[in-house]
Amino acid sequence: MAKKKDSHTFYSPRIHDDDRRRGTFDVFGTPRGDINYSYIYPGTTVAWHRHKRQTDFWHVIKGSLKVGLYDQKAKKLTWVYLHEALSKTLIIPPLIWHGYRNLSDGETILSYYISEKYDEKNPDEEKVPIGSFGEFWETEVK
Repeated sequence: MAKKKDSHTFYSPRIHDDDRRRGTFDVFGTPRGDINYSYIYPGTTVAWHRHKRQTDFWHVIKGSLKVGLYDQKAKKLTWVYLHEALSKTLIIPPLIWHGYRNLSDGETILSYYISEKYDEKNPDEEKVPIGSFGEFWETEVK
């Protein structure tokens, strides 16, 4: 966890790499929740998952995301777009299925806070495959 050195300490965040993105998680080691960021590779779709307890707060620092939000109770799919020029943070409550697609030519940097500390042994996460809600992730030409 934190290592003492002189008059200050160091904290080592979790690092995760896969073929969709590279990410640094729990950046500040806050006692509740995680402050994270991910570099999302161009053209990548990451979907679908939801949480029972956790609320997500997403803010794009660089690039652009197409975000899918599916409310299973209302049987409603909503698309929102997050990009670096939009000074807004998307709040995703528990039980809402969510995912995203990077619309940028380069990496998109997503900064996000999750209200519950991530537990690798017992993650608050349920997943279903892309296409589970009849959605179309590609950018439509109109």
